[in-house]
Amino acid sequence: MSLKSAVKTVLTNSLRSVADGGDWKVLVVDKPALRMISECARMSEILDLGVTVVEDVSKQRKVLPQFHGVYFIEPTEENLDYVIRDFADRTPTYEAAHLFFLSPVPDALMAKLASAKAVKYVKTLKEINTLFIPKEHRVFTLNEPHGLVQYYGSRSSSYNIDHLVRRLSTLCTTMNVAPIVRYSSTSTPGTERMAMQLQKEIDMSVSQGLINAREGKLKSQFLILDRAVDLKSPLVHELTYQAAAYDLLNIENDIYSYSTVDAGGREQQRQVVLGEDDDIWLQMRHLHISEVFRKVKSSFDEFCVSARRLQGLRDSQQGEGGAGALKQMLKDLPQHREQMQKYSLHLDMSNAINMAFSSTIDSCTKAEQNIVTEEEQDGNKVRDFIGEVASVVVDRRVSTEDKLRCLMLCVLAKNGTSSHELNNLLDNANIATPSRSAIYNLEMLGATVVADRRGRKPKTMKRIERDMPYVLSRWTPIVKDLMEYIATGQLDLESYPAVRDGPSVVQPKRASKSVEEDDDGPATSARKRGNWAKNKGNNRSLPSTPSGVAVSGNGAAGAAESAKPKLFVFINGTVSYNEIRCAYEVSQSSGYEVYIGAHNIATPAEFVELVSLLDKADQDVQVLTQGQGDGGLVITTGSAQAGLNLAEV
Repeated sequence: MSLKSAVKTVLTNSLRSVADGGDWKVLVVDKPALRMISECARMSEILDLGVTVVEDVSKQRKVLPQFHGVYFIEPTEENLDYVIRDFADRTPTYEAAHLFFLSPVPDALMAKLASAKAVKYVKTLKEINTLFIPKEHRVFTLNEPHGLVQYYGSRSSSYNIDHLVRRLSTLCTTMNVAPIVRYSSTSTPGTERMAMQLQKEIDMSVSQGLINAREGKLKSQFLILDRAVDLKSPLVHELTYQAAAYDLLNIENDIYSYSTVDAGGREQQRQVVLGEDDDIWLQMRHLHISEVFRKVKSSFDEFCVSARRLQGLRDSQQGEGGAGALKQMLKDLPQHREQMQKYSLHLDMSNAINMAFSSTIDSCTKAEQNIVTEEEQDGNKVRDFIGEVASVVVDRRVSTEDKLRCLMLCVLAKNGTSSHELNNLLDNANIATPSRSAIYNLEMLGATVVADRRGRKPKTMKRIERDMPYVLSRWTPIVKDLMEYIATGQLDLESYPAVRDGPSVVQPKRASKSVEEDDDGPATSARKRGNWAKNKGNNRSLPSTPSGVAVSGNGAAGAAESAKPKLFVFINGTVSYNEIRCAYEVSQSSGYEVYIGAHNIATPAEFVELVSLLDKADQDVQVLTQGQGDGGLVITTGSAQAGLNLAEV
């Protein structure tokens, strides 16, 4: 089941339930609701449901007494005051009010509403329990860009865990599932408390009839993790399409900008939202970039041939490619403009990634893979982590950010280093004093940074061995192993206890892979290796019919998939794009539907910046991050490619 589809169903059913008040209504939202709606519906779809305008609840709004007001808001005192204000005057802002709250309404607020004049205008009051953001089919966030800082930083003691738990519980209500909550035995006290409270909230929802799911033999589970479970994955250069694009290209709020040439030869700037309306993006986003280079071109050529034949046109000469071929196709087959625009995007973006992957990025990536896997490309064990990064950190062509990523990985792999050795590394890398906090602040996430005495490495979970066809992509995020161990019932209860009913989530039979602890071997093992541009054992291809690209695995689930038990993984702080990829892969290969989320998604650059802010006061964080925005609180006005126009023909 798709998170976006589930939330969209709640939204559309709620709007359709408002049958009275004429054909048109005003949709009034707060920021969490607007962001939620933006992620799962187009403006055209909202208008089709009888909405004439979308308004911000916190703003002064025009009086429209001929319309009903439909409110999608979080149940806060501030929002309730806005509702009461709308109906306080002799002429109310709207003829009636339909209130849809994103989470359960506290008794005190319900009593306040009952005693207000506005109550006589309320025609609908419902708790829809959708206080999370469905970013992708299998990805959710809380839209808290500074969640890592707020949860682990210097003011973490003031973080509202109760509110966080309520938000996560609405995820279970929306998906109609009552999972067993698990957590790591090494969790911070706050995370352990989260797990206990979340199980209590879920059980309460079941007793109140908000969740009526039937569980089969395999139990749904909700795994809550600290970011400390894997501090390496957020830092490495990942070479799958989505991760590489967000890491190497200038993509803000999911918008990619690039230049194209129109029919008159004029260069124009285009913008496109990278979203799940793009079937090519859906199929390719988790492929290795070397596969994308090849498949996007071959798929485009096949599409052109098929489209021309359907229209009775002769095949054009193959091998032209580029903007010229696209422009000619638009002239010959204007009815396929939307698909052509998608190919224009991916031809440009894949080429931009290739151009951005410079020799310095290549050197960084090689060093990173050796460090995090603790193995050289030929399988020999790495014995000198500092030696792996030495040539990178002294290279003036390498950016400060990339040097910090390598140094942070080096410190993590060594389980801390002496203050003298660390200072020498930072001095040789020419890292300015303010930027050094990114390394020292790893301590606040549970890592050891400065260790003047060499200590024994902590015991770690034994990694699953995998065939890795690309030498620059040998690392597998730890969360994938955790997902697979849960799917096979082999994640032991001692390391990852369940809040209740522990025996029901562990299979008695022994799986092929063990979860026993391992403190001697390397972090992972890759028995088979290739090079970064080598494709092995993956013959997935893009359909080339002009009707579009068929998608499997990433789209909305069918009946068989929806019957699967569900696994939710929530990482306090941030989740990275390589970890997101794992949720899709394990969903395809296991008996579970897997969903992953965090306070927010972070690119490696954003993660480094957030770690550097952990020791800053609240006011310093606000100053340093002002202007970053809130993730683009807008309702999309068309398809993901609505603003992209390849050429004027």
